[in-house]
Amino acid sequence: MGDREERGEVGNEPNATDVVAVSVATITRLVRVWQKRLHLTEWRISVKVGEFEEEGRFGKLSAACVAEPEYLEARVYVDPEHAARVGEDLNRLMCHELAHCLTAELVSIADQWAGDDPGRKEFVKQAHERLVSRWERVMCDE
Repeated sequence: MGDREERGEVGNEPNATDVVAVSVATITRLVRVWQKRLHLTEWRISVKVGEFEEEGRFGKLSAACVAEPEYLEARVYVDPEHAARVGEDLNRLMCHELAHCLTAELVSIADQWAGDDPGRKEFVKQAHERLVSRWERVMCDE
């Protein structure tokens, strides 16, 4: 028996059938739960489930959110196969992505401050992700 088998890792990889069980309806339900908990009910939030590499700037992530606070609209992209592969919790993931709606207006202002300066742009990006990740922990950790 190999090391991975002894640790119980072999055979626990998500397969396509398992991932199909994480349906569009399940993800949409989680988005609606967090939309209400985060007081975003006035926002129009659409959900796209599946690979979203074609969205370009996201690279290969489990989920992403494009929030447009001026219109109270957001698009949430979720790749449940990737989330299952890397062991991400969908509930926390949806909390995290919708928290981007709460910070989007401030990030827009910070992006204007950053201008074309790559150092400032990276500073804003990292500060934004740290803030959203902290908000996720506050909301999800008991």
